[in-house]
Amino acid sequence: MKVKYSSRSLRRYTVISITQGLLRAEVVRTYLRSHGIPAVLRYESAGRALGITVDGLGEVQVLVPARWERQARRLLRARQRPRRSRRVRLKTRS
Repeated sequence: MKVKYSSRSLRRYTVISITQGLLRAEVVRTYLRSHGIPAVLRYESAGRALGITVDGLGEVQVLVPARWERQARRLLRARQRPRRSRRVRLKTRS
């Protein structure tokens, strides 16, 4: 079920990410939702209908409620950091 948000109701939301293209924004939104953070997308409908992803028409904003902003930004920062790989020492027989 899709919920429509009016511009009035989105005033309490904060933009935490801007992507080019709907696919990348869906990945971010799904990641946030999987951690219990409500998120919505805001985009120009012409870009989606025509498949244009340049010159602002492909811009998609990911928004979260203002009270979830800090936690959402923390999650996205942690997601962007490369993970350190563990060095495993192999025992050799002498």
